[in-house]
Amino acid sequence: MQFIDVLVTCPDRAVAESLARTLLQERLAACANIGAGISSLYWWKGVIETAEEVPLLLKTRPPCSGS
Repeated sequence: MQFIDVLVTCPDRAVAESLARTLLQERLAACANIGAGISSLYWWKGVIETAEEVPLLLKTRPPCSGS
């Protein structure tokens, strides 16, 4: 069986925990790792923005090819 890692960032720990629990309960993820806060820099509407975020690493199965 193959697995993939999906890394997403959340605005805070509460959102990361809520998303992780929902995905685990729905069996859409086998495991979720919530990391320590990070500082993110990114382009938004032509300006470089910064935000404090919480990384969430999800382990799941790859999508079906649909063949």
